[in-house]
Amino acid sequence: MKALRSDWVRRGDGLLLARAGHSDECGGAGGDVFVYLDERGESAFDGRFCGAREFSDGLAAVWWDRKYGFIDKSGTSAIPPLYEVVGDFSEGPAAVKLDGREKSWSFIDKTGRIVIPAVGDGRAEKFERGLAAIDIDSPNGYLAASAVWGYVDRTGRIVARFTRARSFRW
Repeated sequence: MKALRSDWVRRGDGLLLARAGHSDECGGAGGDVFVYLDERGESAFDGRFCGAREFSDGLAAVWWDRKYGFIDKSGTSAIPPLYEVVGDFSEGPAAVKLDGREKSWSFIDKTGRIVIPAVGDGRAEKFERGLAAIDIDSPNGYLAASAVWGYVDRTGRIVARFTRARSFRW
């Protein structure tokens, strides 16, 4: 295998994600084609993927059929391609949007079942230490002084709200 440029390789859950080229078939996912490699730099499984991401919590988002779905570490489809926008799995759930024009995010489990429906107003981060940061209300953009951010727990309950000016707990 030829040497890979370091900016083409990202590590996740013990597998390397490497850019393997470009394809017009990957237009909706940026055009880049990716493969997954083991620690020796050899193909971890058959398959080339558009718009692929690193593995996180055992699954990786990949683009096929003009949507994102998730594969497991054997390269097998774990969640079918249903989503226009996805986040990474972390501490269980992953943030997803069926339609990229939707404002709110839902969180799914590793079977694709929605575990937290429709939260936020534009951005949702991955879970860390049991909480995910979400943009609760940002009519003027998520960086505006009036934007309201918060944290949601794994039950979907907003446990804290804050703006640049102040914060308060519920």
